[in-house]
Amino acid sequence: MSNPGIEERFQSLFEHSPICLWEEDGTELRMYLDQLRADGVVDMRGYFRDHPDAVGRCMGMIKVLAVNQTSVLAYEARDKAELIAGLARTLTPGSYAVLAEQLVRLAEGETVFEAETTAQTFTGRTIDIMLKTIVPPGYEHTLSRVYVAIVDITARKQAQHELRALALFPELNPHAVLQLAADGTIAYANPASDALASTLGASLVDLLPATTPVIVRDALASGRTLPHLETLHGARTLAWSFHPVVALAIVHCYAVDITERLQLEEQLRQSQKMDAIGRLAGGIAHDFNNLLTVIHGNTVLLQRGKGSGSLDSIAKATDRAAALVAQLLAFGRRQMLQTLEVELNATVANLMAILARVVREDVEVRLELAPDPVWIHADPGMLDQVLMNLVVNARDAMPDGGALALATSVVAIEADSGLELAPGDYACVRVRDTGVGIPPEHLARIFDPFFTTKQLGRGTGLGLSTVFGIVKQHGGALAVTSEVGRGTTFSMFLPSVADAATTRGTSDVAIEPSGGTETILVVEDEESVRELVRKVLEMYGYRVEVAATGAAALALIEGGARFDLVLTDLIMPGGISGREVAARLTPAQKVLYMSGYAGELAGRGVELRDGVNFLKKPFGPTPLLVGVRRCLDGS
Repeated sequence: MSNPGIEERFQSLFEHSPICLWEEDGTELRMYLDQLRADGVVDMRGYFRDHPDAVGRCMGMIKVLAVNQTSVLAYEARDKAELIAGLARTLTPGSYAVLAEQLVRLAEGETVFEAETTAQTFTGRTIDIMLKTIVPPGYEHTLSRVYVAIVDITARKQAQHELRALALFPELNPHAVLQLAADGTIAYANPASDALASTLGASLVDLLPATTPVIVRDALASGRTLPHLETLHGARTLAWSFHPVVALAIVHCYAVDITERLQLEEQLRQSQKMDAIGRLAGGIAHDFNNLLTVIHGNTVLLQRGKGSGSLDSIAKATDRAAALVAQLLAFGRRQMLQTLEVELNATVANLMAILARVVREDVEVRLELAPDPVWIHADPGMLDQVLMNLVVNARDAMPDGGALALATSVVAIEADSGLELAPGDYACVRVRDTGVGIPPEHLARIFDPFFTTKQLGRGTGLGLSTVFGIVKQHGGALAVTSEVGRGTTFSMFLPSVADAATTRGTSDVAIEPSGGTETILVVEDEESVRELVRKVLEMYGYRVEVAATGAAALALIEGGARFDLVLTDLIMPGGISGREVAARLTPAQKVLYMSGYAGELAGRGVELRDGVNFLKKPFGPTPLLVGVRRCLDGS
């Protein structure tokens, strides 16, 4: 006897259940399954596999008695009537195998069946479902009462798919992916990590940066990523990045072997460098050809007896050639300084005459000079080169015109200035423009050789590198500030001279060369230079022996020849340098070096002092005679 109260509560639970609930009558289906048995069908699975259309017919035999409102919403039907009448519309091709298995289980008398499959809504959308069929006790033989529970698991299946995809990402990633615990130990490593360790012949623990525990601790404490850290392992370079997941107290770590990339970048830099050097060489060849034209033309005129003023022209041309070589050496940051006491205000003011030819009319130039003289120790030619390069850069940064200011001052540098300068007073020159400015990502590289922000063909990237090298040689520092669209300021700091009057010597006073009677050995591999030096020294009374190589010089010395002074080139072919020749001399014998190479390159292992024990090529007769006499006299 039924209880109306219980039935009402059951109906309420059925209707408001959050999962889809169906009540079905499978009487006709049971009769069909029994008939198959009677007809001799023993393998039900084989039958439905061979007759897939029979699955659809069986589903049509099921009578849906009731569905709840959740089912209507899940299957996107207009109402319960549409859903009840349209069971066949919910089937999908992918669901037939599951439904066939359900029929087999029912035919075998099982009362519970559960499986995942798909269904189609009344709008044509395919959803993933969990299907559970229950035959209540007493209805096993008739199937006249069957309950079906359906849960829409589409979102869960999608989440599972995404999780599988995410799980495959590190597994299939060609680069090393690791998960680190809070103490820095490895909690997970993908196959690429193991492959990398195997390639480098080390364990993963050994490959990790030595500071990994500290990196992990700091990353989890701050929540900040460490985007790039390089480590060397033999000839290979690994780049690491660390990404904290604070909520899980783990750090994701990625490693990439960047050896090939670094090699390609270096090859690119070399290619760009060679391209820039090619353009530079073209300019140098042009200038030298002009100088050679002057020298050769005036020499021919002298030979023909028509050379009035030719000697002066030749001398000026050789001076210009020497200055050009000095600029090249300054670019390489290997030129020996020839410092004098220079007044900075006067230097900047005198530069105005040249600026008139360099700066366009649409650029206003202003001088902001310190009220008192500003003295420094500097090579005047190099200082001019620095200022000219900075001014030309400023001009090029103002294609539509603007303002250019040159300011001088004396500033006190503190220990925390960040300029890599000892505390003290420094002369400062600021070159300030109102141009396009330098992007922040380029500021760190503007002093790199061959780096340029100018358009192709407009700059080689040599100017600021040369400036940087010269300023460093002078014991100074270079700083730059810039704002895109507002302009750039270059600040050059050089050690100042507090009282130049007490330190200025007689460097500008002409010295009359004198000769002597001492014996001098000249060691020089270039015949024309060797003969010129011999000729000049002999003209001034010296006795001269010559040697074309270091080996020839050693043969003379070891053969017992006595010399008061050895004048030797520092770098010569044949494997024996001037320094090695000098090492065989007695303490009483003097040595004077000469070289066309930069001092720091030629004199490795030797302290060279220009005008004391070193003559920098090119030199004329007067510097040669003065240097020889000073060396012999020990002055």
